[in-house]
Amino acid sequence: MSLSSALWPLRAGWPPLVCEAADGGAAWEPALLRAGVPRRNDVAPLPRPSGRHMGLSMADLIYGQGHLYPSRVELGLLAGTETRDVILWNAAFTPLDLMAVSSRSPAGTTLSGIAPGSIPPTGTAAGRLTVLASGPARQETVYTFLTSLGERKLEITALRVLLFPFWPEWSAGLETGYAFDTVVARDENGGEQRRPLARRPLRTLRATVWGDGVRGQRLHHLVHQGKDRVFGVPLWQEARRVAAVGPERDALTLDGPFEDCWNLSRLCGLIMIHERRRDAYVAASLAAKDPAGGTLFLSAPLDERFASGDLRVVPLFSGMLTRAEPRTVSDGFETWSVAFEELGASQPDLEGLPHAPADPSVPWLWPHRPDWSGEGPG
Repeated sequence: MSLSSALWPLRAGWPPLVCEAADGGAAWEPALLRAGVPRRNDVAPLPRPSGRHMGLSMADLIYGQGHLYPSRVELGLLAGTETRDVILWNAAFTPLDLMAVSSRSPAGTTLSGIAPGSIPPTGTAAGRLTVLASGPARQETVYTFLTSLGERKLEITALRVLLFPFWPEWSAGLETGYAFDTVVARDENGGEQRRPLARRPLRTLRATVWGDGVRGQRLHHLVHQGKDRVFGVPLWQEARRVAAVGPERDALTLDGPFEDCWNLSRLCGLIMIHERRRDAYVAASLAAKDPAGGTLFLSAPLDERFASGDLRVVPLFSGMLTRAEPRTVSDGFETWSVAFEELGASQPDLEGLPHAPADPSVPWLWPHRPDWSGEGPG
């Protein structure tokens, strides 16, 4: 009987591995090598490639490069001037060369204390970042530090005005007025002297806005939480449609000349852009305007969301919410009677207004006639 034909797993008394002797009269347990059984070796197996790499150590993460603190400053809605310390740390054991400091859209910010030069090993260069209370409505600034170990970027984002993105109830009317802001000084003899606190009459806006559903919730929250904030107040009566957006997204071509729009062509430094399909809003600052050509030039490029679509431009002025009175119309539907007053500190320079005198000593004239249909001038 050969081993290949024997059913040795079922045969009683036979070991698991057997081998027949040459004469067939006896059987013995073979050696492991002769039986073909692999010998076990207590050694570490060879590593198999898994496509993964060992993580960096703390020394690799920290040293041998340059670090910028902070790398991003998100201020949200500005309530005043904000300052931050900026530190460029050379975490290498050789000198670090700072070759240049460049910026994109730096208007409204200043960075001082850090200049091109050499930073010693493990040394630092410290500076001061200041975000001003006045500047573009939407601050999106990037400072780039070009070093011998690569680039480091500092990104600053902030908003200076709180948008009021609600359209009025046109059937209730819309009222725009002008008011003077003066101060009276009296002497010991009873004489008075009046001085204007504003360079020109301040604008006021009174309107009724409506809201229901999510729109009503946003309106309710904005009215209650924004009473001490500076609003970007929209002048809805001068809204214009955008015909085209420039390739760099920093120029808007309107549907025609806007010389007849007094605020948009003469007094406006801020605009609100409304994308009607997605009901998205954004504020932007104007760098220049061409009323005859129907073109507005922005101080910073628009976001890609506003590169196309059904866009409208609405002029803004900076003002405070002075009145907000709700009225419930039906379940889930209410209207708010709101009033805004312009801030005198946000007015443009007189040189930017029509009929402005070239000589500052020449008195300013208000070349508008009163409405005699009422009680006359007071």
